[in-house]
Amino acid sequence: EEYLISKKGLVPEVARGASIIEEVDDGRARYYEVRHQPCCKFRVIIPLETPWIAADYESQEQANAAWRERVGAVAHMLGLNHDQSCADTSRLFYLPRIKTSDSLYEFHTSFGMPCPIWTLPPIPATDDPPDHGRSGSRSRPHHVTDLDGNTVDLKRWAARYARRFEIVTALRTNAPEIFGDRRNGVKHHIECPCVEDHITDQTTRTGTFCVNASQVDRADLPQIKSGFVIQCSHAGCARTDRLGFLAALLRKGCLTANDLTDEAFLTSEVTTPIDDETWPPDVASENPDSTTTVPGPDEAEPDEAGPQRFVRASNIPPALYTGLPDVLGEMHTWLCKTSPKPQPPLLLGACLAFMAAAIGQRVKLEHFQIRPNLYALGVAYSGAGKERGLSGLKEIARAAGAWNLIGVEEMASDAGIVTSVFKQPAQVMLLDEVSYLIQSTHNAKAGAHVQNITATLLKLYSASATTYQSKSYADIDRIKVIDQPCVSMYGCSTPDGLFSALQSKDITSGLLSRCVLFHAGDHDPLGMPPADLPVPDRVVAWVKAWRRVNPVPNPLHVQDGMPVLNPMTIRMTQEALDIATDFEAEMHALKQVARARGTDALYVRARENALKFALVRACAVYARSTEGVPEVDRES
Repeated sequence: EEYLISKKGLVPEVARGASIIEEVDDGRARYYEVRHQPCCKFRVIIPLETPWIAADYESQEQANAAWRERVGAVAHMLGLNHDQSCADTSRLFYLPRIKTSDSLYEFHTSFGMPCPIWTLPPIPATDDPPDHGRSGSRSRPHHVTDLDGNTVDLKRWAARYARRFEIVTALRTNAPEIFGDRRNGVKHHIECPCVEDHITDQTTRTGTFCVNASQVDRADLPQIKSGFVIQCSHAGCARTDRLGFLAALLRKGCLTANDLTDEAFLTSEVTTPIDDETWPPDVASENPDSTTTVPGPDEAEPDEAGPQRFVRASNIPPALYTGLPDVLGEMHTWLCKTSPKPQPPLLLGACLAFMAAAIGQRVKLEHFQIRPNLYALGVAYSGAGKERGLSGLKEIARAAGAWNLIGVEEMASDAGIVTSVFKQPAQVMLLDEVSYLIQSTHNAKAGAHVQNITATLLKLYSASATTYQSKSYADIDRIKVIDQPCVSMYGCSTPDGLFSALQSKDITSGLLSRCVLFHAGDHDPLGMPPADLPVPDRVVAWVKAWRRVNPVPNPLHVQDGMPVLNPMTIRMTQEALDIATDFEAEMHALKQVARARGTDALYVRARENALKFALVRACAVYARSTEGVPEVDRES
């Protein structure tokens, strides 16, 4: 009775008078079949206000994760401990079964509104997650003692060794009896270390597998990039992570604490520690330090040997912000030096977006007629330094007397955006925590003025070489027409915030193909006193020079009552044209491959964005001075 109550979570009324009716001993373990009082089951069916559709997500894994989190949110709201199998999207639930037509069976209907499952608040984070009827939680073990009496802190161990641990090799050497006959590639099936938590199938060695760290890239587990793996598909193990399974293996004697650091069970070291003294690299150096990979979230605690950190590489390699030309390089260097937590990849995106606005409506690219407007997203952990790009661009605009370059900073409605762009057609929008904006536009309860923000951004981006016309109104005086708007955007977000806000329709709508991601990876530098430097004079002169260029060279040339813009043409060399052609062919091939996954829309504007970057880079030449007045060096 005590076991059923403490381990299986049965209430005392059900466990009372329980007895063993059958015993099975297979030579490795002993199992019991127990008879207890009837255990009533309750199935709660809740109609949803809006459905869960797997096709709305980029992958099945993301779809399953979203459903699992929402089921938990509903259970938390109702104060219930839900069966973990409810979160399994592959299960089909039948109506309750009864022995005979006379068996007790009740069905009650409570009338009310459908459940708004997608707008419910998330489960609040706590140090001690709910136990769902079981004693204790192994989701985050720390200090574990093996059968030899040796204690290991698994979190500290994981920070140093988890990415190298060959768990299959260690278990084959120390506990070969736990392996089953089933093997799927590099996945070796074993008896679950936490088998006592399984409700069914306690005698089989299926449903639980492990993978060596050296073979994880061949395990067909796209969500896991590095480190050893132990996974169990049984509902009883839904809250147990790999360190929880490892702790169980230590407690049962399948492994010892010494096995975890035995070089026989570790791959060779593949990571390079990055010292705080050498990061960030000198942005003016030709050979900056590169980044490397870090342990996963359950391995974030530093090793006791010293303050080494391992950094997952940014998607922007250092070569892209090394040796930047003229104003682009000087602006980027200044932003890095004046940042308390320099993030060179993100600051490159900030520079490009600002400079695109500064030359907006004034240049176009030969052959393609492309304008420089671009949407850049800077992604880094909270408090990792992503804010410097926002504040630094404001300082540059203020120093150059070009404050009107700074446009929308908070989007409340689509009409508000249009009004701002009508007043200043060349601007850079600076958006902090852009994920909140994206999320709000997807909210079914949001007003049309919010939901239409995305559509407005898409139209403004595409209208840079033509005209933009606002909504049609009965009062034609309210209709706004903007000739060749050049709206750029630099938005910041945390990785979790951005990727949880995005939906599959952001791919098909074209929003993501218009945006370029500048991801800091896992680089989270220590804060340092920033250099107190003014905005460089040559940066200020460059901004002033381009703002002096009149986008309407002939004020007498009027069409439909509006002066006609005629941006100067930036020529392309044959080499540049060949590169663009080859790049388009490469992206076209990738687009065709991605079509089967429904992500082909991501590639349709790759060449266009690349040409926009090239256009900004070409216009980064220092301004020249004529009688003390900065002017654009058109010849260069």
